Amino acid sequence: MAYTNQRRLDRALADYDRAIKLKPDYAQAWSDRGATYYLNGDNEKAVSDLSEALRLDPNRARSYTNRGAAYKKLGQLDKSVADDSEAIRLDPKVPEYNDNRGLSLAAMGEYDKAIADYDQALRLAPRPNFFTNRGDAYQFKGEFGAALSDYNDALKLDPNFAKTYNNRAVLYTKMGDRKKALADYETALKLDPGNDNAASGRRTMIAEIAKFGAEPLRPLAANSGNGPSFDCASAKREVEKVICADPQLGVLDRQIAESYEHVLRSASGRIASDLRKSQRDFLVTRDASFRHPGYDLKKVMQDRLQRLNAMES
Repeated sequence: MAYTNQRRLDRALADYDRAIKLKPDYAQAWSDRGATYYLNGDNEKAVSDLSEALRLDPNRARSYTNRGAAYKKLGQLDKSVADDSEAIRLDPKVPEYNDNRGLSLAAMGEYDKAIADYDQALRLAPRPNFFTNRGDAYQFKGEFGAALSDYNDALKLDPNFAKTYNNRAVLYTKMGDRKKALADYETALKLDPGNDNAASGRRTMIAEIAKFGAEPLRPLAANSGNGPSFDCASAKREVEKVICADPQLGVLDRQIAESYEHVLRSASGRIASDLRKSQRDFLVTRDASFRHPGYDLKKVMQDRLQRLNAMES
């Protein structure tokens, strides 16, 4: 456990292996090794270990919520919701369990149910990440005023929470306020220089302000659609479920679709044909490769958006 806390995961896994070999019915060791596999990005092994931990001790709420997190990464959102529900039943006073279930419900497009879970998490503990997650659900639902209020409340509790600045910047973009969006992206980057989403958003805002000025030509309406470019409720491909499970990937997907349509409208002949082929190739390669070792879905989507934006210049 000490090695895990230090993120020395290989050594942690070696010790858990030894502990399980010495005592195969040690539920805690199975549970903790599963959680470490999750941190290591090996979600299938995480599910396997956590399932064994629950077979040995079916009353471990933490094992349920950890397995739910692994299922969520695998795009199996229904199983994630079921596990978090069991964790809540076993220990209803832990706010993270409601927050975790809310994230999966939001990824499924069940925004009202997600908001109810965030409400309960906030009743148990008013934390900035709970406000931010509820704000995301309101944003995807199109209730921009409620979303902005939640982001502001999160920043009152923690004025250094980079994720909130990034997500509020996305909201400001949809509300048509490029100036505030740019300011929030810059703050997010100052707090978290490695935030690729904020860096990409900042570049986009700088380009748009240079092209159109601080105010957009046509602000997005609240009902214009705020999640991915497709309906998460009917998503069948695993990559689509993963995109739905991550609000930032969802925003990237919509930005790619909108930028592609904008470029295509101004193209003709061979250029339009090549553009359609490149978009098909991007989607086919993404769907086939996103689970391969070393494949960075977010970076690939950011690169595609950057290329499309460059075509608009």
